[in-house]
Amino acid sequence: MVVDSIVDGDLHCTFSRMIELDEDDPEFFSMNDDLYVLVAFGELSGGTTPGYHTGAGRFLTSEPVDLLDTSSAQTDLKLPRARKAHACLMVIGWMGLASTGILFARYMKPFMSDQTLCGNKVWFNSHRINMISALVCFVSAFIVIFAVKKEFVDSEIRVIYAHGIIGCVAVGLGVINPIMAIFRPHPGTPKRPIFNYAHRTVGILGWMSAMIAIILASDFYFDFAAESITDVNAFWTITVFLIIGLVIIILFEVFECTVAQQDSAPSADIALRQPGDQVSNITVPPTAHPAERWRSMIFSLALLDILVCTIVMVVFIIQVEI
Repeated sequence: MVVDSIVDGDLHCTFSRMIELDEDDPEFFSMNDDLYVLVAFGELSGGTTPGYHTGAGRFLTSEPVDLLDTSSAQTDLKLPRARKAHACLMVIGWMGLASTGILFARYMKPFMSDQTLCGNKVWFNSHRINMISALVCFVSAFIVIFAVKKEFVDSEIRVIYAHGIIGCVAVGLGVINPIMAIFRPHPGTPKRPIFNYAHRTVGILGWMSAMIAIILASDFYFDFAAESITDVNAFWTITVFLIIGLVIIILFEVFECTVAQQDSAPSADIALRQPGDQVSNITVPPTAHPAERWRSMIFSLALLDILVCTIVMVVFIIQVEI
């Protein structure tokens, strides 16, 4: 590379290379092939080693370019914008909506067993609304990225390829689960327990696949030049989200076991009766379990974790300049 001149603060450089290279190195390409051109520019940072261009100074040509042609080429912003929309929709769908829907179905069913809304149990309507909204989000994200990219991810970059494969698994399981729910057996029928286990297993596997895909995406989407994934703020955001989520699940399970043991323990109290007393049947109105307030507190903490971490992730995605 040769520095030609510096004009009005702009550094103008030229470089030359052979059209064909004899070295058997996949990083060297033939200039006889039409290729997409990545254009990057930015402020000088000093030093003697090349730096990574961040910010808005990165563009991609809209179609493959003949590198031996001297005519101009057009850049295209559709793919970077599609990636941003894809990332936002996936995070909102899986981290936000799907996580909330799973919590309602798993831990709020006993708490809201008698509460109804629009003819259905509150927990069921909340679960269904969240999961349908999540389905719309991640299917839309799937369509957006494929409609613009028009091909699968490059298999040469392992982390990106793994993200694509695991992401497709998550979307596939996320689509299968509501279809299973449409054909669910009626409660009390012999096949209902089988459906319950299958529905739960497919849902959890889909959610876990999505979390892995999001973690992999944080390794290349936010800062490709980062030496380690631990240098990316988004990685720590989803890590905190998962750790708090694990603590919340443990608290819920301990709570469920404690309440079950208290409810199943026979009462040792014996009513005091005097000779000649008449026995009367007295119906005691049901009262809320004293431990239910702890369920509400744990659930509120879970919703706060989901809301805050989802918003932070979306903000990080939006702030990535294209």
